Amino acid sequence: MGVHTRIRDRRKSLKKHREKLSSVAQKRVSAKVSHLIKSGEFPNTEAGRKKALGMAHGMERAGRLGSRGGYHRKST
Repeated sequence: MGVHTRIRDRRKSLKKHREKLSSVAQKRVSAKVSHLIKSGEFPNTEAGRKKALGMAHGMERAGRLGSRGGYHRKST
C-alpha cells in the first residue's frame, strides 16, 4: 500500500467519524464561529459558515479556544 493510498484512506475514515463535543466545547466553538463571521473573516453564507465552523473545530481539537471562544497561542 502506497503512502498516498494510506493518506486518502485516513482522510475518508476521519470524515466518516465526527467526534462529539461537550456542551461547554460547543459553546466555545459557537462563540468563535460568530466572532469569525462578525469580524468579516468569513462571509455570512452557508459556505462561509461551514468554513468558519471547520476552523473553530480545529482550534477546539488543538485546545486553542478559551472560555468565550478566544484564541490562545501555543506556548513553547
